[in-house]
Amino acid sequence: MNGIEILSRTSWFAFAAVVALTLSTAPKAQGEPTPEAKPIVPMFGDTMPDLDLEYVRQVPDGQTINLGALKGKFAIIEFWGKSCGACIEVLPHLREIAEDLEGEDLQFVFIADEAPDDLAELLEKHAMPGWHGFDPDRSVFDSWGVNSVPSTFVLDREGRLVIVTYPLLLTVDAILDLLAGKELPKSVRDFSPLRRPITVASFSEGDLVQLVIRVADSDQMLDAQKWEEYVALGMQATRVLQYAFDVSSVRMEVPVTAGSVKLDVTARVPRESGELLKPMLQNALLATLGLRSRWEERVVEVLVFGVSESPCFAPSKKGDPLPERRERHLVSRNTCPQIVYNFEEFLGLPVILEDTPDAIWMFDIPLSGQGLSISDLESCGVAVKREKRAIEIFVLEHAEKDGE
Repeated sequence: MNGIEILSRTSWFAFAAVVALTLSTAPKAQGEPTPEAKPIVPMFGDTMPDLDLEYVRQVPDGQTINLGALKGKFAIIEFWGKSCGACIEVLPHLREIAEDLEGEDLQFVFIADEAPDDLAELLEKHAMPGWHGFDPDRSVFDSWGVNSVPSTFVLDREGRLVIVTYPLLLTVDAILDLLAGKELPKSVRDFSPLRRPITVASFSEGDLVQLVIRVADSDQMLDAQKWEEYVALGMQATRVLQYAFDVSSVRMEVPVTAGSVKLDVTARVPRESGELLKPMLQNALLATLGLRSRWEERVVEVLVFGVSESPCFAPSKKGDPLPERRERHLVSRNTCPQIVYNFEEFLGLPVILEDTPDAIWMFDIPLSGQGLSISDLESCGVAVKREKRAIEIFVLEHAEKDGE
């Protein structure tokens, strides 16, 4: 199957450029001694080159931004630029993380490849915490091997490189794990552009609706979701279809030849029109994969239970703090449909919640293994029954071609 792009470009549709993140080391001439120059491509565990920044803002009086000033703290260093739409989009996410982690042993540093005056209005609008450095000659960008933005570097307390990742993949919980000496989640670690070249689409200011679907050209995996935006790289079509149609894998039937295709997908609509994102993506995926969809009632084995009487579940509302995170505990806050979707993925059978008010539930479930099991629910006082029930299955099948 060849790569397919679905684009619309009128006065109200715009397409963002595709950026290739490819980092490679320069070859060394035979017989030359190991050079003492700063590395072009830093590797994990390297002590990074110092930050030689002529212009800085929001730093303590008399201080500049360098590795000496950062020593003893973990540092999140965000390389960005005004002309990069994706960089602007992730600033609110990074601001929320910085505010939530205020007081932790952590320093945020933002380095832009532009002069301070060029960014004054933008920084005033977004009011980003942390230190700000400006690198208009790109000398720091070059010495750190940054040729694509946004790029997020995480350094340990000794100034060594921990990871390079995409800013939306960083979460408060992931950083707290890092500060506690734990390994970052696989989704964060495996995104690094230093591992292999990948292709993403970046969003530009002024773009209203964007949609790109192509066959993946690498085995990189990423799945980032927001109300108005979805990005998937190297993701099996089945997973993308699950997201687009809000159907778990156990309630969906898709041809193997279509479901196993790996896709790169970027989709975005204006924030105030976020409800349009999934319908747009649904139609595009069906057209791209040559599928049609229908719902079919089938009698299958299901898991039936309720959560309202379990001590592991409690009604919740937005803003309530989550229970303290502990190892081997599943802790989250979800609506009933989200609980059904997620538990079906864990348990491998359709789930029916009975005698459970349609509300938001907070839960803290001790786990006996790597994932949630029926015995874990039973240990929480949830009576799980296996029954045969008629449920709706989402069936995807190859569409007939014209003339057949």
